[in-house]
Amino acid sequence: MSPDAAGLRAQALTGLATWSNNGLGRPALYPNNYLFYCFVWAFAQIAPTVALAAVVALFSAVCAVAASTFTEVAGSRPFAIGAMLLLCFNPWTYTELVAGHLPMLIAYAGLAWFSAEIARGRRASPLRLTLATVLVAQQIQFLLIFLVAALAVGVALRRWQPLIAALVLALPVWLGVLLGHAELARIPYTLAWERSQSLTLLAALQARGYFARYATALGTLGHVADAAFAILALLAAGLARARQALLAVAVALVAALITTGVDGPIASLYGFVVTHVQATGVFRELYDLIAVVTLGYLVAIAFATRRYPVMASIAIAIGTAWLLGWWLAPPARFWVAGSQLPRVRVHAPAQSRIAFYPAFQPMSLGSKGSGVDPDVYDRPGGVSVLNTYLPEYPAVMALSRYAISGNTRLLRALSVSRIVERPWLCTDLTTLAVQIAARTTRRRACGADAAPVALAPLPEVTLASHFAVGSLDTNVGAGNLLIGDAVRAGLAPGPAPQPIAASSSAVDAHRAWVNARLFFVARPNIDQAYGGVYTASQQPLRVAVSAVLAEVRGSLWSDGRRVARTTSGYRWFALGPGRHTISCRGQCAVAAGAAAIPGIPTDPPTHRAAAVRATHLLPWLWRIALPVAEPGNLLRINVAYTRYWRIIGGRGFVHVRVDGAVNGWVAQRRQGARTVYAIEARSATLQVVELVSVVLLIPIFLSTGRRRRA
Repeated sequence: MSPDAAGLRAQALTGLATWSNNGLGRPALYPNNYLFYCFVWAFAQIAPTVALAAVVALFSAVCAVAASTFTEVAGSRPFAIGAMLLLCFNPWTYTELVAGHLPMLIAYAGLAWFSAEIARGRRASPLRLTLATVLVAQQIQFLLIFLVAALAVGVALRRWQPLIAALVLALPVWLGVLLGHAELARIPYTLAWERSQSLTLLAALQARGYFARYATALGTLGHVADAAFAILALLAAGLARARQALLAVAVALVAALITTGVDGPIASLYGFVVTHVQATGVFRELYDLIAVVTLGYLVAIAFATRRYPVMASIAIAIGTAWLLGWWLAPPARFWVAGSQLPRVRVHAPAQSRIAFYPAFQPMSLGSKGSGVDPDVYDRPGGVSVLNTYLPEYPAVMALSRYAISGNTRLLRALSVSRIVERPWLCTDLTTLAVQIAARTTRRRACGADAAPVALAPLPEVTLASHFAVGSLDTNVGAGNLLIGDAVRAGLAPGPAPQPIAASSSAVDAHRAWVNARLFFVARPNIDQAYGGVYTASQQPLRVAVSAVLAEVRGSLWSDGRRVARTTSGYRWFALGPGRHTISCRGQCAVAAGAAAIPGIPTDPPTHRAAAVRATHLLPWLWRIALPVAEPGNLLRINVAYTRYWRIIGGRGFVHVRVDGAVNGWVAQRRQGARTVYAIEARSATLQVVELVSVVLLIPIFLSTGRRRRA
């Protein structure tokens, strides 16, 4: 959460919106926690501390209700105390609170309440189950798991309201995934990342193992409590003499096994899933599943307490040990107080962007903390921030080049009007290196003590009379089309070059060819729209092309024949017909391949463009006052391209991707002066579906009320 009231309100609104303005903009493909951000936004009207307190209060209240419900299952009033302590102070909740995963904590509390309620069997309240469902739906990972549980509850207990409510709340998610599968497929998801997220089986069974090792702060007493919790749950499964206890522990053990990822008994199977089932990337942080382990244990202990009341006392002892660990090492020790962060006041022209330095997240205040940038949120007047959490093309290229050389051309091309230094912040290079798979020691890891730099940016909405077609188009701001985009729009003959892809099983460029996007922060000179592959090894790579677009430091070889030496930027190189095996001696980036070297420039010259009067009405909606335009004119909006952007109010526009990154429309017929609207139809639809899903909850809750009266 931003410590600034205006910032927190803006961040909450971004969570509500189905299109984010950060960077060049991006769709919200998993729009599930909009109710959570409504809650945060409401309390943020008072103060950020009030909003945080409200979230903590909601979490505590739901856990208290769940603990009270577990008391009925356990048949022991003292068990309510033990259940509350185990729910709130286990190492998983400690870790997630330190990491700031607040929607996940709320969803976890809802899942605990649901688990306690279904443990009551036929006495389970449909209303309480449905209320818990609303909370669970605030986290996509838990929602997916929950759907299976809700189906089972419907079959076993004839309580169908939770499943119906979950499906209704998930409507924006299903639609977002259906319409955004192409964007989801481009999210880096590799075995190397999963290796950093994989837990040992022993740590998983004890609800520990998060890669940042936050829970180690709980000390020896905490570790003893972790082991005691696991042992007590396993004993409970055998002593309870209840199928529910056995089932709960079995589910917990399966979840623990999955979290071992590439380092456990299912390493081979898990590796196959990662490399072949892209959709499993939603669970790329395996530690999230430990929540299921803790709840499975708690259910088993509750049923065993019915026969052995002493277990309530043991549960209280374990929870008290954790509570003592929290008292000795409170989560706040990992945080930086908002009062220590200077407020950034930026005065920028309306409908432009700001670039913050240091540019790349996670951020630290000196040696303290490591997390999201507190200054990345929209400002009044349609002013957004170019910085994003994950590096994206071409923003990463523009930010990196300025950090290395002070060159502002690309920043201006991306409508950046102000460069703001923050000398109190530094990029956490250690954590960043894990995420981008490259070490970066550039001098701009920390902010400089300098006044804001004012730039004369390219306006966000422009009109150009000409454009050209190139085969690389890294000349961002030139207003040209990448050859593949021109072919798809029917503006150039095919075939078009195709990106060269690498296996997702590796990110170590010293051992294999890897996804080049993982190195764009460290080497912005290889950044381009194709993505492509990169290596610093001599490992071979099979390609089925006759020419490649490559940037070489050293030499590039094909079938034992040298085809390229050190280049200044990307160049096309002929390999000959058929399949080939390429290798590198030095450092090589190969962006794309083609059947023949394209007979067009790689980077055509820039074309002049005039500003067009436009208003950014909503994150996904622009109003544009279009002047008289001749056929062939290119309307450009400096917002990330998706195929769902539409022009409403004008005819004869062909939608294209400009400069390999942003939206453009070619007017193929004369357009009179008029007002048109540019809308991202998918985001607009998802926004409506969010509202519809909330409205549909009303009859579901009404039906639970009628059932109770009956």
